[in-house]
This record gives sequence, C-alpha cells and structure tokens, in this order.
Amino acid sequence: MGRQATHRDTVDVVLPVYPGNLEILAESVSVLHRALLGLAEAYRPALVISINGPGIERIESMARRLADAYPLVRVFTTQHAGKGWGVFSAWAASEAEIVSYMDVDLATDLEALPALLEAVRDGADFAIGSRYREGARMERTLKRLFLSKVYHRVLINGFLGVPLTDVQCGFKACRRPAALALIPKVKDRKWFFEAEMLYYAYKAGYRIEEIPVVWRESSKSSLHLLQASLEFFHGVMRLKLSGSRAGRGSRLGCGSA
Repeated sequence: MGRQATHRDTVDVVLPVYPGNLEILAESVSVLHRALLGLAEAYRPALVISINGPGIERIESMARRLADAYPLVRVFTTQHAGKGWGVFSAWAASEAEIVSYMDVDLATDLEALPALLEAVRDGADFAIGSRYREGARMERTLKRLFLSKVYHRVLINGFLGVPLTDVQCGFKACRRPAALALIPKVKDRKWFFEAEMLYYAYKAGYRIEEIPVVWRESSKSSLHLLQASLEFFHGVMRLKLSGSRAGRGSRLGCGSA
C-alpha cells in the first residue's frame, strides 16, 4: 500500500491494430478508455493505438480522431505488418514504467486488468492472462480449445519445457526494462512472438505471474487457425533446435482476477 500511496506507475496499454480492425476500433477504444480512467488513482495510464502494416490511412485517420476525443489516447504507427511489430515497436518507443497490450476485440474481460497491473507493480517482471488457470472462465469452440490444449501441453510444456498454462492469451503486462531486454531476442513479429518472448523470459529467470481471466472467443478475431497453427509449430521447432541456454528457470506464480 505504501508504494501505491506515494507513487503512481506510468502504464502504456498498447492496442495493436491493422486496417482490418476499422469496424471495431472505436467501440473498443471507448470501453478500454473508460476502464483506464477507473485506474487513474493507482496509475498514470495511457492507451496507445498501435497501427501496423501498409494501407493504414483510413484507420489512422479514425485513430487520430479518437485521440482528439479521449484524453488518454495517443497513436503510434509502423509500416511493418504483424501483431508482434505493433506491440514491440510501441513498447520500444514507450517511456512508461509498465507496458501492456491486449487484443483489439477485447476478448479478455477487463475485470482482470487491475490484477494484471498489480502483479507487475508488486514485483513480477511479466504478468500474463491465462484462460486455463483455476478461477478462469472461457467460451470457446471445441476445435479451438482442443488445438490450444495440445499446443500448450505438448509443445510449450512438454517440448520446450516452459510450465505456463497459456502463452497466447492477448492480455499481458511487464516492466519495460524486461521487455526491452528480450525484444531483440525474439525473431517472430506476427503471432508467435508472445510464446517466444515468454520462452526467453522463463529461461532467463524472470518472474512470471499468471492471472486467471474471463475470455470469450470473438467472431471478429483476425487469427486464421490453420495458418497460425503452422506458424506456432514452426516457431516451437525453431526454438527447440536453437538449443538456447538462456539461464535458469523463472519463478512462477498465480495472481487473482
């Protein structure tokens, strides 16, 4: 309580978007901005709309109108296409003490946002949303649930030896110095970047907290299941074959939603 009473950490919450997100951007920004205003007594938050890829004129125009309308919003752009580019580029440009991001469809319920940020403020290097921790609730098709379980238990836990329950949930926060230390190691800049970042974080001994979340599969997700599955498999094989020796295992914990 003493730290909260005397110091409000600066927080940048990055919303990675590309031109295909035009229809849902305004509503998502409105909802997220309201949530961040509710955290203003404990933090100094900002919402960064991070637009990635070519052909961004229309969505950038909308994003800048939103930035004019909402005091906590600002806009960041990169010509590189890919969710990882949108997140990492905005994090690298940030001056906040805590950097975070979430998917633009807001599939993860924002009720877990205070717990996510508190975990980092209270000593974790990384806090990640988990759809599979005790206390989490999820609505998902059986096909995607099965593939996700196989991916995590067989490839992430078994093959890579990383004992996290959910590396792909688009709901994460971390200390900016930890992010900056790992970003140069991560080769993927599309969908696998989250798993790769957490792989290196675990091997380097960073403290990782998993926060159970409420998550609802969105029909507006831009994730193509087959393409993403192939990319994830290729990424896991690449990490395994790299024979990385990044250090001891990390300290794992479970926060509360």
